[in-house]
Amino acid sequence: QNFLLFGYQISSGGSDIGFYKDQRVLFEGGGPATLDGLRVGNLDRDTPSSTARAEAFDGQIAEVIVFERALNPTEIQQVYDYLEEKYSLESLPPHPDGTGSMAQVEIGHVTGGSPSTLSPDSEAVTTGRTNVALAANGGLAFSQDYIGPGNPRDFRAYRANDGFYADAPEGAPPIDEPWIAATSASFLGVRFGAPATIDRIGLENQFANRRNAVLFFEYSTDDFSGVTPDPDLGLNPGEINARNWSIIDVLELGDAADTRHLYRFPAIANVTAVRVRILSTSAEFAVAELEAWASPVPPPAADFRIVRFERAGATSFTVAWTSVAGTTYRFETSTTLEPDWAEYTENAVVKEVVAAGAESEGTLTLDPATEAETFVRVKRVP
Repeated sequence: QNFLLFGYQISSGGSDIGFYKDQRVLFEGGGPATLDGLRVGNLDRDTPSSTARAEAFDGQIAEVIVFERALNPTEIQQVYDYLEEKYSLESLPPHPDGTGSMAQVEIGHVTGGSPSTLSPDSEAVTTGRTNVALAANGGLAFSQDYIGPGNPRDFRAYRANDGFYADAPEGAPPIDEPWIAATSASFLGVRFGAPATIDRIGLENQFANRRNAVLFFEYSTDDFSGVTPDPDLGLNPGEINARNWSIIDVLELGDAADTRHLYRFPAIANVTAVRVRILSTSAEFAVAELEAWASPVPPPAADFRIVRFERAGATSFTVAWTSVAGTTYRFETSTTLEPDWAEYTENAVVKEVVAAGAESEGTLTLDPATEAETFVRVKRVP
């Protein structure tokens, strides 16, 4: 089971509030704030309202602890220690950038000019990954809302996966426009063209006062084929909320300039869509581009591998190769390469090896009467 530890704190008089996850501050700010009641559970989980469903907690709650005053840092740590011991949680290790599951890989790597696109030296590109969120790769962007209609500029959901990152200058063709939320609590996501294994998510924010928010990164493995299309929002928000979503991490952004962030996390298989639930802490949040990068698929094992031996009087050789567990391999030898390959036999039986793991070995005894140079290849049996 995966556990997330959340905390909400209001100081005496409500002058300061804080929101925490796994011993990490997600948000701290000024009040006023009051708490005149507490309800725990799936509030309005089954109502048709897309906003109510977006704000509902879809999971199980192990324990709720309420204190009559704000705790100091030592006391907060004691609460975490108590919960870790009671529920056998692993100690929370330090993370490269202080986050939970997601670690920042790079900032920036966007070309200048208009249109502005992703630089080819981005880590996600150079490591062989594919942006499955991109519209050109089959991604379909969707959102809960957007600023419009009636606005002369177009800030609909599809702007967030068109491959363009920066806002166009005033008077220029609006090819680089971002998506902009219409409410402070909104969401933006992308449905993939096919299920994928992802391990990177990228996001560029946009515009002064629209770069500040708490972001809940989520993924789904549900089937989205039956979700009703929407010409402005991409897909019907209520039906999007009806799908099952799992959280990857929660981060807070507050950039002074338009900034692209790329995060890595442990690979997640069979993902059909990602979304970011957004709680804006200033003006409604704006996203120039949302990325989801699929892990590189390792190439299939080669049908054969050729090894060259200098005989030097030796007769016994050990051949080692990278293998696929459970696969049968056969040896062939040659003194001239193509087309002079012959199956290697011992006692008139073709020698085969069934691989037990990712590395295998086999021993061959070669006739010293043959030429001084022999080639051996390990061939996968169909």
